[in-house]
Amino acid sequence: MKFDITGVILAGGQNKRFPILKGFIRCGRQSILDRTILIFKECFNEVLISTNAPEVYFKKGINLVGDVTESCGPLAGILTGLINATNEYIFIAASDMPFISIELVKHIASSIETGVGAVVATYNGKPEPLLALYNKKIIPTIYREIAAGRRSVREFLNMIDVKYVNESEVLKIDKEGVSFININTVDELKRVNMKCGGEALSI
Repeated sequence: MKFDITGVILAGGQNKRFPILKGFIRCGRQSILDRTILIFKECFNEVLISTNAPEVYFKKGINLVGDVTESCGPLAGILTGLINATNEYIFIAASDMPFISIELVKHIASSIETGVGAVVATYNGKPEPLLALYNKKIIPTIYREIAAGRRSVREFLNMIDVKYVNESEVLKIDKEGVSFININTVDELKRVNMKCGGEALSI
């Protein structure tokens, strides 16, 4: 059974520190982006890619949405997803997260409580807002934050009603917290390959 949630993949980063778009990093036999698309298609009844470069992702066969405001980082992508989604909730993931656990996605998605603005997992004592659920009710608050020049998603969480998924619950599903790994530089890719014993990442 799929959740009545819209999966939104954030692919709008400027990618200045990497030689290719990070969603196209290979994770075993498939790209990070393709892996995330498959997970979201299995879990959700709608999937969107939030990007300002639609020509790059057109062949993926996924509905593409562009930022509704000038680039303000992930907050702009979350806002874009919320405005364009047909469902009340969206599930956000960044396009450079290679090891997302489908079981963790399902657990977070099943943790919705009526009226909350977001459902966010915690790991290493911190919220992980880029693998999380958001409700359309927070749209006005995001607009205010962006208008005020504030871009931190973690700080934004203090402005809304959040249900946090306890770290103990997360670790039962993802013992090493690999779902929250993201790749920003080539050096990070090398470090992740040395640390993780799973499928190797490559450009």
